[in-house]
Amino acid sequence: MLINFCDSSFSIGESHSDKNLRYLKQIKQRNTVQIYDAENVCVCQIDKPLNFLLFEFLNFGKEWEHLKQHTDKDKDTLNEKVIELSKQGRSLREIGTELSISHMKVSRILKDCYTL
Repeated sequence: MLINFCDSSFSIGESHSDKNLRYLKQIKQRNTVQIYDAENVCVCQIDKPLNFLLFEFLNFGKEWEHLKQHTDKDKDTLNEKVIELSKQGRSLREIGTELSISHMKVSRILKDCYTL
């Protein structure tokens, strides 16, 4: 709710392609045009010269270039893990916690796999 009091705010995302890269995305603007959206993020590199941590601007890019791209193989592997843990008698929440997904996603995966 604190964001309601802001005129403008940004988020910092970690690039999946390189752990030293960060991208800045404008997520709220009140009295101005949105310039740094998903199609135009500021890409920066973390640097620490002389004991001062900073973001060194590199270029502009698109947000999707820095997000993890899930493949069909990733999806199949996750489905197999969910089914295996379910057969072991684990609850939806336990499976979700172990695999870092929500219990509702676990429920949907099990429902989809058993109705096919």
